[in-house]
Amino acid sequence: MSQVDLSKIDLNLLVALDVLLEERHVTKSAERLGLSQPAMSRTLSRLRSVFDDPLIVRVAKGYAPTSRAEQLSGPLKAALSEIRGVFAESEFNPATAVNTFRLSTLDYSELVVFPELISRIRTAAP
Repeated sequence: MSQVDLSKIDLNLLVALDVLLEERHVTKSAERLGLSQPAMSRTLSRLRSVFDDPLIVRVAKGYAPTSRAEQLSGPLKAALSEIRGVFAESEFNPATAVNTFRLSTLDYSELVVFPELISRIRTAAP
């Protein structure tokens, strides 16, 4: 299997594909993404070109995914979830942190400020 050059692919298309596969409707997908219907249609056209597959096809009650689109759905959701995780803020909890911190100070601060600071740190983050 050959490697795909991701720098040549608009990764926003993957978000659009995910929404299209959930909504199964171009207009509803466009609304959800804050796009016009023609812009979403162009996005679908670009997706079809990238994957060399129709991905979703018109049926009597809207659209239905192709077998290729169904195969992509699970891995696509997993990949987008991982990517979102990269940008998620992790919350620092001093009570459970196992980090090591090194503090540097002048002699005066060590004698006057540090005893109280260390006391508070030990209470908040045993």
